[in-house]
Amino acid sequence: MTEMVKIAVDAMGGDGSPKKVIDGIINHHTHHKDVFYKIFGDENQIKVLLKDKIQIENFEIVHCSETVKSGDTPLEGAKRGKKTSMWLSIESVKNKDCDIIISA
Repeated sequence: MTEMVKIAVDAMGGDGSPKKVIDGIINHHTHHKDVFYKIFGDENQIKVLLKDKIQIENFEIVHCSETVKSGDTPLEGAKRGKKTSMWLSIESVKNKDCDIIISA
């Protein structure tokens, strides 16, 4: 039996997030049921967008209250760093909890 691919998703990256990112996850999931999504971002916003669209065993939400804003310089993003959805999703791959990361 093939093991599920685990994708870390920074749901708060880019304009129109998290809706556009969650829409992408939902679309991808319709064609790839063997994927687990570890979604990093604002849990309340993400739950509303995911409601009943993906089976609960195919995702986990990791709440992150801080984000790297689109107007931030790389230095500002790095300073805000360790509690952001971007940082934590990267860490999940570094720690081998996930196989790959996606960030808009």
